[in-house]
Amino acid sequence: MDALLGYGAIYNVMSEASSVIPQIAVVAGDCAGGAAFIAGLADFVFMSTKSARVFLNSPNTLEDKNATFESIATAKVHFEETGLANFIADKEEELVEEVRRLLSYLPQSNSDEVPFYTVTDDINRVEASLNNFDFETQSVKDIVTAVADNGDYLEVGAAYGKTALTAFMRLDGGTVGVIGNAEAKLDDAGIKKITEFVNICESFNVPMVTFTNIEGFESTVSTEKGGIIKAASNLIRAFAETTVPKVNVLVGEGFGNSFIAMNSKSVGADLVYAWPTAQIGSLKAESAIKIMYATELESGTMTGEAYGEAVAEYEAMHGSAFAAAQTGLVDDIIEPAATRKRVIAALEVLATKVR
Repeated sequence: MDALLGYGAIYNVMSEASSVIPQIAVVAGDCAGGAAFIAGLADFVFMSTKSARVFLNSPNTLEDKNATFESIATAKVHFEETGLANFIADKEEELVEEVRRLLSYLPQSNSDEVPFYTVTDDINRVEASLNNFDFETQSVKDIVTAVADNGDYLEVGAAYGKTALTAFMRLDGGTVGVIGNAEAKLDDAGIKKITEFVNICESFNVPMVTFTNIEGFESTVSTEKGGIIKAASNLIRAFAETTVPKVNVLVGEGFGNSFIAMNSKSVGADLVYAWPTAQIGSLKAESAIKIMYATELESGTMTGEAYGEAVAEYEAMHGSAFAAAQTGLVDDIIEPAATRKRVIAALEVLATKVR
């Protein structure tokens, strides 16, 4: 009974401290039963790959008699499958170094501003390689590297929800939370990962920059039955309710409600930029034409050449970044190479934003 009271007191104090101070759990051994909630209530969890195990129930109490600690409790499981662990390392010394690195990005509490460091990178640096960015061979991490001070950033939860990137970087010396689409379709894990990160940034006054390139949400029976509607709704709410400066850069595709959910103007982004090659719309051009000319395509009266022309016309009228700018979905079209300096300038303007 005393132990139950003790755990309850810990949970209560951690809950009261939530969003007030950053809470970090370092797991270097067994963290079982009630102790597992101490890790669960923390903002960031670090686990040793050699000695850490986190589990609510021991494998021998589970219905699946084939269950083992390796299948439910290890750092690998929580880093890749449950999302509980944000960082892992073999040695405790490595974990401590990663904790120090994380703390360099965070304020002491929600009443402090983010830490600023001396800038050694040119705030007006132009990255010419972004003008020829190839989404087939490059990833959103390459964009973050090109934009961040000295190309340095700290990824949070790298192996969980791989359709999304969440990380801390510095721009003009100050901490910025960065969110990006790592894949064209955002899955349930990616949605939850972004939502949690957005809430952390809001709690600790961290401005946010999103690099959007999204075709849609993952569409399967499993995701529909697994609650992706609720998860995506929570993502929209998280962006809409945050008051920190928010900048969105549309670097690729932005289609349908998935684009709206990714820090769009409609849900509260302060500034939305787009690369000239970006595509925006309710549907991809190919899908729209297949719906609009379904009869002609089925009967064969629309030729391949005519289909291509219809797609091109639709993209020019409805799917281009310039068309989006005319409707107010985008504030400005920017040269990809100038992304760093334009985002820094935007954050400087928003630094006095009243929260």
